[in-house]
Amino acid sequence: MVKTIKFVYVVLLFLSLLLVIKNVDALRCDTDDDCPKIRKPDVHYIWRCIDNMCNLSKEPATVDKN
Repeated sequence: MVKTIKFVYVVLLFLSLLLVIKNVDALRCDTDDDCPKIRKPDVHYIWRCIDNMCNLSKEPATVDKN
């Protein structure tokens, strides 16, 4: 009985890993607008579409015109 429960547990674990691996290409894009808009105020990185993949890149420095 215990061996059966362990077997079922291991099978479910491996199946869930396969489902996670299958969803790796979720950040494909065509333009910058397809990438996530999540951004922390103190971090200077933004999501950009580079080679049809969303990547974090440094935000360009803002220039003060004073």
